[in-house]
Amino acid sequence: AILVKSLVETDLKRDLTAKLQEEYNMAGAEVFTRAVDLMQTKFVCCGVSGAGDYTGTAWQRDLGEESNSLQLPLTCCALNNTHTVDSFLDPQPRDLRKCQELESYAEGFRYSEGCGPYLLKFAGSECVLLVGLCLGSSLLALIGLLISCYFFKQVKK
Repeated sequence: AILVKSLVETDLKRDLTAKLQEEYNMAGAEVFTRAVDLMQTKFVCCGVSGAGDYTGTAWQRDLGEESNSLQLPLTCCALNNTHTVDSFLDPQPRDLRKCQELESYAEGFRYSEGCGPYLLKFAGSECVLLVGLCLGSSLLALIGLLISCYFFKQVKK
């Protein structure tokens, strides 16, 4: 189990980072982009390993050398509207300028941790829930089978 967990963790980081590099905020990848934005908003994190995951992404290359272009998605910024359910769809940063300054650490204005560990923990808890539901439904089916056998035996008498 420990070996499988480390393989999943390694594959998740590698594959998700590669997908983030090529597909985030690009045409045709809107569902992926919204999923990443939701993850970053819900887990209060940025990228898979950190904000550096966005350096050199297709999204940044597509923006070019615009002086006002974003370095990080708005969902990497500390938001004023975190209390709303759909804040990942319309993020409102506390201070956009401080959040986008990559040279300095913007504590309180940008999320510093990556989402990888949070995503693994979330997936693990969902797997435990799924296993519990499967065991519960199997137990229920077994009880139904035993009751059916009991009634079948009673009818034969």
